[in-house]
Amino acid sequence: MNEKRVAIISGASKGLGRSTAYEFARSGINVCLLARSYKRLKVISSDISKKFKVNVLPIKVDITKGEEVKNAVNVALKELKRIDYLINFAGFPFDLNIWKKKIHELDEDVILKIYNVDFLGSFRLVKECIPIMMKQNFGVIVNISSIPTLSGDIEGAAYTFAKSSLISLTKNIARTYGIYNIRAYTVALGSIATPTTYNPLSKEERKKLAEETSLKRWGKPEEIAKLIYCLCSEGFSFVTGQTIIADGGVVIY
Repeated sequence: MNEKRVAIISGASKGLGRSTAYEFARSGINVCLLARSYKRLKVISSDISKKFKVNVLPIKVDITKGEEVKNAVNVALKELKRIDYLINFAGFPFDLNIWKKKIHELDEDVILKIYNVDFLGSFRLVKECIPIMMKQNFGVIVNISSIPTLSGDIEGAAYTFAKSSLISLTKNIARTYGIYNIRAYTVALGSIATPTTYNPLSKEERKKLAEETSLKRWGKPEEIAKLIYCLCSEGFSFVTGQTIIADGGVVIY
């Protein structure tokens, strides 16, 4: 395999992770795709390879298990020779019932399960990738959060607790590893029309969320993929540690 730039993308079997894998491959970047569903990864990998002529490495991994994460990163490095970009999409499955629960209605075990995926899953990948990026003297890490971490919300408390921690993780990476030419960003998402977040809602709920945005619509996965690619490009080479809001103009600072 050649030594083109390499991106590791977790949660790559569907939705935003899948769209981002296509965006990076379209730009000639080799991709390592991580997810629990190896069957879906194989189909996506085959399609990407045919369309874009890049190296694609699918790896089945459960990011709640440290050894699996470590092994996956080691395999990626062995096969693809380097790791330049880490995009942490993998998250706890969206559950509308959990989303609607207020703090006094939540059980500790639910919060811990979400935290183990949404924060610690990303942390495990960051921990394994950073030493590689340090040796290369180059790397970009993108963590995925959501706008309730910035503005607050009456729903989604359990998810927001974990997503808030990712903002701190990003800032720590930027402060600590900038000397190694490693950059980090958090992307705080609003309403993005993926099957996981869009399909469970009623028509009324979909319309209400669209109306909350300045653009009066839901975001598209492809738009987020392009944003993340831009963050990883040299166009953002003097920007790091920031939270980028991608919500169509709901939260405006």
